[in-house]
Amino acid sequence: MSRNSVIQHSLPCPPLQQEEVDQLIHGMLNSCGGECPLNEVITLEKLFFICHKTVDLLRECDTLEYIHDPDGVAIFGDLHGSLYDLFRGIKDSGWPTERTLIFLG
Repeated sequence: MSRNSVIQHSLPCPPLQQEEVDQLIHGMLNSCGGECPLNEVITLEKLFFICHKTVDLLRECDTLEYIHDPDGVAIFGDLHGSLYDLFRGIKDSGWPTERTLIFLG
């Protein structure tokens, strides 16, 4: 059993209704504004439920790629064709490297 399924099964949470989702979104936006701490808006169980549900939905769309590299992974954001950003990212991640490099765009 994977670590994720252990967490998912150890923190059960019933499916959220649309009204609850709307309340969570509103609460999280208010939390970002400093109106209240995030832990007063959403429980850990609900946060895990949302994360696991999101992963399940993304798996259905074949948009996730699982990568394991004991040397670590360097992730590059959208470079917009900037060679400077590419070179800086490669330098920051260490060159030469045996790490996996992931380019997001």
